[in-house]
Amino acid sequence: MTEATKTQETSQTQDSGDTVAVQHDPEGGRFYIETDGGEARLNYRVDGDVLDFVSTFTSPQLRGQGMAAKVVRAGFEYAEAEGKKVRPTCPYIDTFLRRYPQYKELSTQG
Repeated sequence: MTEATKTQETSQTQDSGDTVAVQHDPEGGRFYIETDGGEARLNYRVDGDVLDFVSTFTSPQLRGQGMAAKVVRAGFEYAEAEGKKVRPTCPYIDTFLRRYPQYKELSTQG
C-alpha cells in the first residue's frame, strides 16, 4: 500500500447519473471533491469518539450542484462506519440534517 493510499480513501456517490469521487484525507481532517470547476470540502477535527464538522466550503462555480451535501454525506458515512458521533459545529450541517434526517441519529445534538 502506498503512502497516498494510506492517507486517502475514495468513495463514489451516485446522484442523477453522475458519479463524483469524494476523497478523504484523514491526516488533513477533510473530505473533498476536486473538479476542473473548483472544490467542495468538509473540514473536521477528531475529538475522541466524535468528529467535529467545523466547516464546509464550495467554490462558487460548483454551488447549487449538491457538492456540499456529497462531502458531508461522505463524512457522516465515515463516522457511522467508525462508530463515531458528529458534532455539527458548521451551520451547513443543520441544513443538511433537515434535508437528510436519516443521519440525525449520528449527531451529538440528535
